[in-house]
Parts: sequence; structure tokens; C-alpha cells
Amino acid sequence: MKKVNFKNVLMALSLLLVFFFVGTSTASAQQTSSELSSGITAVPQGNFVNADAALQLVEGHLEVITDQLKGLPVGTTMYKAVELQYIYFTEINTNLGAGVGVPESIGQSLTAVMTDVNPASKSQLVELKQSAIDLLSN
Repeated sequence: MKKVNFKNVLMALSLLLVFFFVGTSTASAQQTSSELSSGITAVPQGNFVNADAALQLVEGHLEVITDQLKGLPVGTTMYKAVELQYIYFTEINTNLGAGVGVPESIGQSLTAVMTDVNPASKSQLVELKQSAIDLLSN
């Protein structure tokens, strides 16, 4: 019978435990991310304007945002915040033009600013959604 080196067995066991705990924490972080996105992108409740009025309001708001972007230095924090608004409201405009309802457009359009290219914090997402609700409510 072969003699087993106790140090090698102990090292292998400790590595196995490390991989187990790292994998568990990564899985819980992914779950938290998906819970965050499903809660924020939920369809808001309320009394909203009709789709035609919403299109006009969003287009007017996009003009204001475009003017703001022109006056800001590219790359600054303020520029990036206004740029997120522009991306979000452009997506709402696209969804409304495709026949998606007003409340559905508000929720679904947040995915445009939840990407790696356009990262947004939870507070920014909540603020964007609330600004759209305020703009498009009766």
C-alpha cells in the first residue's frame, strides 16, 4: 500500500474549499444583479399620457438634453450623466415608435443604460426611471 503524503492531501482539500467559497460568492453576486435589473425594469404603475403625446414629450425632452450635451465638456461626470439621460430617452422614443406602451417603454428602456458600454448605478437608474414617469404622467 502506498504511503499518502498528508501535506498534499491537506493542500488539495484547502484548494477545494477555496474554489467552493469563491464560486458561491460569485453566484450570489450574479443573482443580486439579476434581482436588481428585474426590480428596476418593472412596469411602473400610474396614469400615463397616450403614446402620441408621449412621443412628442420625449422628442422635446431629447432636444433639451441635446442642447445640454453641447454645452458640457466631453468626458466629465456631468456629461456622462446627461449622456445616460439621452441614451435612456432615445430608447423610450424608439420603443414608443415601435408601438410599445408608455409604461412598458419606461421599464424596458432602462436596459439600454444597464450595459457594460453604458454603466449606470442603481441610484442613477432609479432617477432616470422617475424622471420618465414624471414626464409622461397625466
